[in-house]
Amino acid sequence: MRSARCFRDFDDVVTAPLHGFRDVEHYWSEAASGPWLERIRVPTLLINARNDPFLPEHALVAAARKAAPCVVLEFPRTGGHAGFITGPFPGHHGWLAKRLLDFLEE
Repeated sequence: MRSARCFRDFDDVVTAPLHGFRDVEHYWSEAASGPWLERIRVPTLLINARNDPFLPEHALVAAARKAAPCVVLEFPRTGGHAGFITGPFPGHHGWLAKRLLDFLEE
């Protein structure tokens, strides 16, 4: 683990074996949500920040091309991996909940 220099290395030696996958390729191919996007048949909101350190922006663009028409894709410039926290530290956590409620009301 200490020799890992990128997410791929870390996933190969830690994440994949921890969750029962052979290696990083097996983990990334089997656990990826991208292939499912074209099969969605109900209105779905997918939000992912462009500055997510785990998912590069080019992967978001590729996902957008594969998504079913009922999938609404939103890629805000900021938000990190699991945050969407606004304002100064410690921040406010209301943006994501509000966006989800707005989507459900549409």
